[in-house]
Amino acid sequence: MSLRGIFEFVIKIDRFRNVDLFHQGLYHLRFRIYHEVNGEVYLAHPYSIISPSQKKSKNAHNLIPAGTVDAVSAFQTKSFLIRYQDEEVQINDIAHFRTEIDIQDNYLFQSFIFEVELMWTDLSNIGGLELWKYQMNQIESKAEFKSVSTRKFRLNNSYTGIHEYAPILFDELHYCMVCTSIHSVLLDFKFRSKPLLSVEDESASTLTYIDPSEKDKDKNGSEKRLTKNSENRKKYKNLTEFFFARESQADMTGLEVDDKDINAIFQDFIQPLITSYERLHAMHSRFIIEGLSEQQRVNIAASAEVEPFINFKADLAKPRSSQDSSWIIDTSASTNADSLISSEKAVINKDESSSDEEKEDVLLKENSVKEGESEEEVIDSQKSKQMVEENEEEKVQKRENNNEVIESSTLDELNDASVQEGQYCSKFPFRDPEELAKAIQYEMNNLAANIFQLWHKLVMVLQMEKTELNAILKESFKEKMRESWGESIFRNIIQTSDYSLQTDKDIGQLHKHMAKVRRNNVYYLSMEPLKVEDINLIPDIEQHPIVFEDVYLKSDPKDGNQANAESLIPNHESFKKDYDGIHLFILVHGFQGNPFDMRLIKNNISTLYPDSVFMCASSNEGLTDDDIHNQGLRLSEEVQGYIAEWCPTGNLAKLSFIGHSMGGLVIRSALPHLQEYSDKMHLYMTLSSPHLGYMFNSGKLVNAGLWVLKKWKKSQSLQQLMMTDEKDPKDTFLFKASKLEGLTWFKH
Repeated sequence: MSLRGIFEFVIKIDRFRNVDLFHQGLYHLRFRIYHEVNGEVYLAHPYSIISPSQKKSKNAHNLIPAGTVDAVSAFQTKSFLIRYQDEEVQINDIAHFRTEIDIQDNYLFQSFIFEVELMWTDLSNIGGLELWKYQMNQIESKAEFKSVSTRKFRLNNSYTGIHEYAPILFDELHYCMVCTSIHSVLLDFKFRSKPLLSVEDESASTLTYIDPSEKDKDKNGSEKRLTKNSENRKKYKNLTEFFFARESQADMTGLEVDDKDINAIFQDFIQPLITSYERLHAMHSRFIIEGLSEQQRVNIAASAEVEPFINFKADLAKPRSSQDSSWIIDTSASTNADSLISSEKAVINKDESSSDEEKEDVLLKENSVKEGESEEEVIDSQKSKQMVEENEEEKVQKRENNNEVIESSTLDELNDASVQEGQYCSKFPFRDPEELAKAIQYEMNNLAANIFQLWHKLVMVLQMEKTELNAILKESFKEKMRESWGESIFRNIIQTSDYSLQTDKDIGQLHKHMAKVRRNNVYYLSMEPLKVEDINLIPDIEQHPIVFEDVYLKSDPKDGNQANAESLIPNHESFKKDYDGIHLFILVHGFQGNPFDMRLIKNNISTLYPDSVFMCASSNEGLTDDDIHNQGLRLSEEVQGYIAEWCPTGNLAKLSFIGHSMGGLVIRSALPHLQEYSDKMHLYMTLSSPHLGYMFNSGKLVNAGLWVLKKWKKSQSLQQLMMTDEKDPKDTFLFKASKLEGLTWFKH
């Protein structure tokens, strides 16, 4: 028996894209949200579904309608048939989840887990995929789905409002992408007489409630152990006791409430609801103003227009007397969020009074700046110290120049900002505990009613089709990811007169030391987490990758000409599609490889550039011991044939090459035979390619392995890499390849 925070989540599933699934079949997605306290799991319950198609159809993308799975408190999308690569399914399902959390220390910062399962069946029970049209009535009853892949996300700071784009990518054996958006709100506080049940409690209990103060009995009549949470949970009879009861006082008789108690209640419960309302209002206004067309705004003017902003802080500053009946709760017509659920349509469609006030359209951006400790105390090397400090200054300067409103991310910041205009205690001149509890409960109910109404108006906007909402959230997601990962990337600009000169022999050890220092830095450890974190993608801080990028710029010390460093730094605006036609990526495997070696690289690029075309070269599979020149000739013929088949009538706009290991040299050897496409060349990228061969390799083990392969397999390509194919080094393949044309054609 205690006060609980009521949270709601809305999951909108926009579309599903099969990038490279291994199996054809019937698929759907299953979603769950839960939180953990002391090792026990508490599930959020899906209570409402909005789906454009709730009935079966003969459409292969809607064979089983969306629904809930009550046994596991999950929502599942409609089931759709996947038969082709790059097949895309429009889902447009929306699910509401509601959950409660017990009020305890730091309860507002309770993280939630968002779990997504990819469910699949091959329809073998009805005779296979080819018979699905003839077995429509049996699909739902006979299809046996199983979970083939799972992704988990951590939802942080849900009380401030989550409104994030969340792309879901499953594992490499089930490579597909789901475009979703996640929204959350702190809706209300409610006093509950029954204990909050965990998954363990729910599975062990019946529908009949047993007072937790009594000893539970199992079927045999013996005592059943209460869970550790229920053992430690203090019981309160009513809200008055919860707010004002003291351990030193047995009952409430003669209890004196001081101003400190009232202000503490404001900071713990009223202020979070105000913050929830303000953030929700800002996002709702932005969605309508930026995400909808003028005609769409006209169409929803009666039901989801931009809400007049209610200044609850000013309202809370108005004093009330004990005789003022405006705060007395009318139990016959409660205005709290629970009562509004039963009359949802009436609330959402209620005409709102218009306002000429300026509409709030600023999205508050979470960006907490914390000063880190000096690198000078821990880094001995002068080079490493300079590089880290320069990057730190750039990042901090970038944040200081940001003109967006920075939202508070800690409860202390919220508290400091909330009590500046006046103490909450001055609102109530009376100090009777029961009267105060009723007044405070009224304030919470009033806030909750406004939040609930605004929350469902935002959901109405999310239901609309052909809006810019996804684009707004997606762009915000990209920017946040760039900033988050950018904290772990250090760029060092090095001016040199000769690219072959090595600047630092111990660069590897230097970077290793710098990475260790960075991971232990206070600034790095105290960075605010993303609101939606992919648990499978974000590693622990001890394993978080630190990237060092050394950019070498050639300069002439005689005339003092310096290359422009800024020209080599990519601008994310340049990645937007600014051309008409097809962008063809050619991916080339390495020594003893095959086209499947490049599959994962292709899939990852495909998620960023879904309109591009990919060719994983296969012409040299099983022939990598051959002359590299001959391999290049075969590759060029394969590329020409692919372009003729997939890019007819001169529709090719860009041509990019990505090579792994020896594949990078094969590409260079093929370029002279592709001169007709020189004006289309866009990107040349190689991964671990031995452009200088293995002639000067100092590893004895590597040398021994190469010698065995060269002698045993009579590998001509390995002889060329070791520059032993000719006596005169100038006659070797690598030397001649350095003179071949082609690399200067590429823009990148």
